[in-house]
Parts: sequence; structure tokens; C-alpha cells
Amino acid sequence: SAMLASAGWGFLQWFCFGLQAWLLARDLGGGKDGLLLLSVGAFALAWVVLHVATASGTLGNSFYGLAIGFTVVTGAFAVGGISGGAFNPAVAIGAMVTGLLEWSNIWIYLIAELLGAAVAAYAFLFVLPGEKESGDMEAASAD
Repeated sequence: SAMLASAGWGFLQWFCFGLQAWLLARDLGGGKDGLLLLSVGAFALAWVVLHVATASGTLGNSFYGLAIGFTVVTGAFAVGGISGGAFNPAVAIGAMVTGLLEWSNIWIYLIAELLGAAVAAYAFLFVLPGEKESGDMEAASAD
């Protein structure tokens, strides 16, 4: 699956830069940056974390860090020169505090990354509905 993820990143990079996709809407310095790339990067990261570190089928798996690390490295190689490699809101804020990214672009990082992670969470529960404990929503809303 890591090979498939790498191929997907490569295709996305070719699509966005080879065809100059109109979805890349914001210029952040030297290159174009858009909500699409950051959302896909956050989606990929959240998807892998959910599947390898939290799914009940991976209980006892000690290699989840390797899968997560490969996802981050693949994303950094694919679009790191554009996005700064920040596919996590905490990393984006940290890069802004240190001056690596501009504060005026924080809204791009926050919206795109939270959107990508939310879509990954819903997709995870769609693919593996047994991972959601039954009754948790009802218990939270009862009062």
C-alpha cells in the first residue's frame, strides 16, 4: 500500500504541475499552493494514522511509525517545496512561529488540513464501520 500511496502522490504532482491545474489557487512565494494539495496531504496522513495506529485489526502492530513516516516523507517529497511539508495544523503553526511559513497564510493551512483530516475520518468509518463504538453519539447527546 505504500507503493500505491507513492504512485498516487506522483500522479497528483504530475496532474497539478504538469497541467497547471486551476485548483491550485494561492501563490505562496516561489510556487503555487492550494487547498487541494494540503487537503490531500492531510487526508493521506490521517488515513494512514487511523488505519495503522487506531484500527482494532492492527492491535499489537509495532510498525505503525514506519507507515506514518513513509507517508510524511512521500508527502514532503511530492509537495513539500510548495506547502512546506506541513500536513498537520500543529506543524504548520510551529513553522509559522519559527518564521518558516507566513502568518498571513495560516487560514489556508488550517482549513485545508482540518478538511482533509475530517474527510479521512468519515472515509475511515465508512470503510470500517465496526471501528465506531455503538451508542457513543447517543450517550454524548443524552442529558
